[in-house]
Amino acid sequence: MIVRITLRNGHVMMFGDSYKPWNQEFQEYCWFGATPFNNFYIKDVVVDKVEYSNEKFPSYGGLKWGTEQVIVERLKEQAENEGRKPRDYSKYVYSPAPRTMLDRIEECIRDGWRLAYSNGIHQVMPNA
Repeated sequence: MIVRITLRNGHVMMFGDSYKPWNQEFQEYCWFGATPFNNFYIKDVVVDKVEYSNEKFPSYGGLKWGTEQVIVERLKEQAENEGRKPRDYSKYVYSPAPRTMLDRIEECIRDGWRLAYSNGIHQVMPNA
């Protein structure tokens, strides 16, 4: 499965079931956003839209998440590595996320905020 999350800041990030479920990868994304050295802050994770596809997330290279461009590149790399034609990303079908998926996303974002505040990181976050 691939979960496509459109953030209010315009970024479109993709998460999928690889060696961990998509929601654990999204949770890590939020946790990394709670660190000031990434030039990314958990407050930037404001979700506008969530969709999912039943297509398989690229397993090549240990990808945890990425933009659509990164996903397409990984699909090509994986196909080359396996000696086959790449899957055609343009044919992937995305559907609106069910409420259970939205609930998991909200929980991950809350966990990211808790991490930021428990580590005192909120003190160095701009406009926090």
